[in-house]
Parts: sequence; C-alpha cells; structure tokens
Amino acid sequence: TVHDVDETTDGALYIVMDLYDGETLKEKISRGPLQISDAIDIAVQIGQGLFEAHRAGIVHRDVKPANIFITKSGVVKILDFGLAKLGGRTLLTKAGSTIGTAAYMSPEQASGELVDNRTDIWSFGVVLYEMVTGQRPFKAEYENALIYSILNIDPCPPSDVRRDVPTSMDRVSAKCLARKPDARYQSIDEIVTDLRSARPQSVGTPSPRERRLAPAS
Repeated sequence: TVHDVDETTDGALYIVMDLYDGETLKEKISRGPLQISDAIDIAVQIGQGLFEAHRAGIVHRDVKPANIFITKSGVVKILDFGLAKLGGRTLLTKAGSTIGTAAYMSPEQASGELVDNRTDIWSFGVVLYEMVTGQRPFKAEYENALIYSILNIDPCPPSDVRRDVPTSMDRVSAKCLARKPDARYQSIDEIVTDLRSARPQSVGTPSPRERRLAPAS
C-alpha cells in the first residue's frame, strides 16, 4: 500500500509505504527446506492472496520467494506488483518479450507469449517445490539453458528429493507445473483446496489464521 507521496523541505521526493517486520521467503528457504506443515500454511496464504488478485483481473507475473514476505506473526504478504498486468491489457509488455525472473517463468512467459492467471499458477508451483525441497525444479548456469529446461524437461517429483513429502503434494506440484496451461490448475483456489488435503494428519486442522484468511465460498 502506498500511503503518501510527498516532498521534503529540501526537495527530496519520498513514498510512504507499510513497514513489515519479518523476512522474505527467500531468506527463510536459504536456511533449508521448510517443514511440510509450514510450507503448506505459507502456500495457502500465497494462494489466497493470488486468488484475490486474479479475481480482480490482475496477473502478478513475478511470483518468487524474494517477493513473498512473512511477518513475525506468520502473515504472508505478496510484494512487488510492478510487473503485474490487468487481464486483457498489455500495457507493460508485448508479445515476443519476456518479463519476470527466469527461474520462475512459465513456459508461455519464457516464450514471450501472452499470459493469464495460469502463469502465476506455474510460478506458484515453482515456489512450492522450492519450499519443500530447498531447491528449484529447474536449474542451469545460464539463462538460455534454464529456459530450455523449462520448455522441455519435466522436473522430478518433490518426494524424489525429500522422502517425507506426501504423494498428494507431488500431484499438486505436477499439476501446477504442467507445461501446457490447459493441463494446469485453472484457478488458484483449486490448489488451496488440494493443499489442505495434502496437510499431514497430525496438523490436519487449518490454523485460526488460515481460516480467517480463507476466501468466501
């Protein structure tokens, strides 16, 4: 939220925004894979935030751990809508150009094609994979090789990297990272439902915060 834009007495421009106390998801992952229950809680909150953006016709186009902030109270904030576009509009880009961070780009985004909310679903899938395994599903030293992997190589299931990942989360990951948009989840709220089902039995009940943030049915 931008609360104010103004100028100091000595002529310096400034913007007043929210100050969050916590850390980015990138910083959190840098210490190692998250507990499955924590990853699901964070992923559900990310999904609920993207659900509201998509319902308003906004595609983020740069969903990545560096743009996810987690406050000390455990509330997830999606940051940096600077690359976002309104559905049906191409004010910030055009066909044939790529915008976003390569490691989290969907195949259609990496190819410079027009994108919709399903590009965020792909990026969400990459973030989910990274939270539970501690590594990205697509890795390469150079950007061209990375884009080739995104366009042509199927990543191994998360459970191949980490044994305690439930197979239900493998299915969520695979459906988020389906190369063809029509084969992916079509709406982020479908993912939230499946993630809740993937939650380990010992923590099967949604947290009060999660229930409070849940979108109305």
